[in-house]
Amino acid sequence: TAFANGRSTGLVLDSGATHTTAIPVHDGYVLQQGIVKSPLAGDFISMQCRELFQEMSVEITPPYTIASKEPVREGASPNWKRKEKMSLVTKSWHNYMCNE
Repeated sequence: TAFANGRSTGLVLDSGATHTTAIPVHDGYVLQQGIVKSPLAGDFISMQCRELFQEMSVEITPPYTIASKEPVREGASPNWKRKEKMSLVTKSWHNYMCNE
């Protein structure tokens, strides 16, 4: 942070799930007229990534379905095994795990 580095002036960026805010601070005081908000944030970026993966036909595999993984060379196909005995989970839990 700016204060940890001995500075009282800086730009604070706060990006959450629903919006991103830029807050200018000068000599420790917030400059209210300079605050800018944007709807581009975590949920939107996650949605864009999911759409890109779907267009590229990239399958999203939730971690709870993977039994083991092995290292591979760069550019090689992933080498992993799906669990044989899967515990039953609700559709909402499965969707949640795919969206992480």
